[in-house]
Amino acid sequence: MNDDPRLRFKKDQLIIDDPAVSDQDRRAAQLRQMFWQARYQPVRHSDQPADTFLALWANLQLYTASRRWSIPKKQIRKELNRVFENPQLQTALQAAGSESQNMMLSELKDSAVLYFTTCQKDTNYSSVLFNLIKMKDDQVASKAANGAAEGILLPLMLVEDLAWRDEMVEAVCSAYTEVFSEQADYLDQKIAGLKLPIVEEISRIRAKFSNIRNC
Repeated sequence: MNDDPRLRFKKDQLIIDDPAVSDQDRRAAQLRQMFWQARYQPVRHSDQPADTFLALWANLQLYTASRRWSIPKKQIRKELNRVFENPQLQTALQAAGSESQNMMLSELKDSAVLYFTTCQKDTNYSSVLFNLIKMKDDQVASKAANGAAEGILLPLMLVEDLAWRDEMVEAVCSAYTEVFSEQADYLDQKIAGLKLPIVEEISRIRAKFSNIRNC
């Protein structure tokens, strides 16, 4: 995870320009730059690019919160397609070939780690009563777990045939465990409160990626 995403791009450029670097490492750095350029988009009048993957997690929760009694499936699908059908991303995926799933999962997890770290550290998120009272660590972790389960995982499971849905589910679950390592079971508890078919499908997805890691 990078506080300044531009540093990551520059680091990869140093690898690419180094004549002593192996072809394999140079290719990996070139692919990372391609995914970086697809993920981060320029912002007018700002040196900092916008993280479109990070925005996915926040927007999913906003869509869910704004429609309390129903999930805006069409709006969610449109938002995800807008990001994942980006020509730059499609070019990066094509260039990655057999590595495309791993590269995509890596970017999604990186953005999810950044999202949960922001939840953990941001005073607006981790405080109550107009930032006068700071929430305890367990309370912040519980709030983040509830947001992940109800605001991210639930809508992902309800919108059919989403591109990269399984990778997004895995990214959210693994990122939460990494950031809130001492309260990792909180997310499992929140997921268990969802409807049984959704719980079973999330379990299947997580088991699939666990098996891939163990191969």
